[in-house]
Amino acid sequence: MTISIPKNVSELFSRRINILVVEDDDNLRVTLADLFSTPFTAVTAAADIDKARRTIAKFSGVWHCWIIDLCLGGKQDEGMALIKENGNFQFAVVYSGIGSMESASDAIRLGAEAVIDKGSGSIAKLVREVCALAPLALLCKGTVSKSKEILFLLKNPLIREPKEWAERASITLRQLQNISTMQTGLPPSFVIPFYHSLRCMLEATISGKSPPAAEDREFCRNSMKFLEENLPMYQKLFNPATAK
Repeated sequence: MTISIPKNVSELFSRRINILVVEDDDNLRVTLADLFSTPFTAVTAAADIDKARRTIAKFSGVWHCWIIDLCLGGKQDEGMALIKENGNFQFAVVYSGIGSMESASDAIRLGAEAVIDKGSGSIAKLVREVCALAPLALLCKGTVSKSKEILFLLKNPLIREPKEWAERASITLRQLQNISTMQTGLPPSFVIPFYHSLRCMLEATISGKSPPAAEDREFCRNSMKFLEENLPMYQKLFNPATAK
């Protein structure tokens, strides 16, 4: 059973998410660019680190996810420079061969959010990670404060209420309210449906799959319904000057 996406919700997220793919294998680069191209995403691909640097430098918008191969042009850990040079960007996913996996801890230490080995089943893992990460980046406008650990708890699919979020973060609801509003401009009760709606939409359009459990599908539907009913509040997130 697929999840029906309301037209105005779909339009709200139209091409909002900007993804950069840095991969020197031509076939894989095209495959990844095609895979992550959806009505909600705009994908840019780079074959080497110099092109990636130029693309990042001239980009006038906000990046929401980078997928980076560490071994570029036959040079081990060449892609690590992008992570090192952009340590304030917290939405990078390393997708690299097993020869680069020894550098995984360095990549995480320098700011990458996840490292995925190009092995069996890796594409599915990559899709799940990007779908979990990109909605956070959109909420946070591509940057995170010192509250990253609290904000990134949203990747846990079991967090569906502000109370559950605060409990897992070991903070009070008032503290969570302050952190959420300061970082995203929205209270936790609005952040959660936004995050899960977009995550569900991305998973459905990229992998063609809806949540397998009936209760998860129902939660996604309810999240989208809430988002649709409060659309003006969410529109202000993107168009503060024009939203009513």
